[in-house]
Amino acid sequence: MGMTDRDRPVAELGPPPSTGAALDRLIADGRVVRPIRRGLPAPLSMDGDPHALSRALDEIRGER
Repeated sequence: MGMTDRDRPVAELGPPPSTGAALDRLIADGRVVRPIRRGLPAPLSMDGDPHALSRALDEIRGER
């Protein structure tokens, strides 16, 4: 959809441009490679107290 001001085009509303074309061009040029794995890696397991950071922030803020 286009918007005009005094019969002159001033804006255009439409779907965002596809980023796939730029990625495909970089792959064709050999500058990047497609990822082997899709999605996110598994969450890391963390040792220690899961609430330590919250308590430290509470102390800093004087909320303790």
